[in-house]
Amino acid sequence: MNNQKSKEEADVKMRGVTTKPVADSNQVSAKRSVGFITLAYVISMMAQNVLFGSSGAPSYSDPLSLVLTYHAENQGALGIMMGLEATNMVLLLLFLTTLHGLVKRRGEKGEVWA
Repeated sequence: MNNQKSKEEADVKMRGVTTKPVADSNQVSAKRSVGFITLAYVISMMAQNVLFGSSGAPSYSDPLSLVLTYHAENQGALGIMMGLEATNMVLLLLFLTTLHGLVKRRGEKGEVWA
């Protein structure tokens, strides 16, 4: 009986509709998700830049023959960099989607940019 009474006390009546209050743990979970996705994105970008810098990539002013030679000799590194770029795009999409949901749940303040 006490469980039923406490359950009824947790319900909130608004205009004849009974709803449960929104738990703060959902918002904390969304904030953590945004944080984890951001960290993963930053780590992926850093790994890509380190790999690109350490592979001896040619500059923009180098002749085309040097650029083509670089691409022929470093196919493995370039393949890894393309995979990291695809991962970065997915992480960026997840970040923006999660951030948009977080803004909407906070009373739609700032929704214009989201």
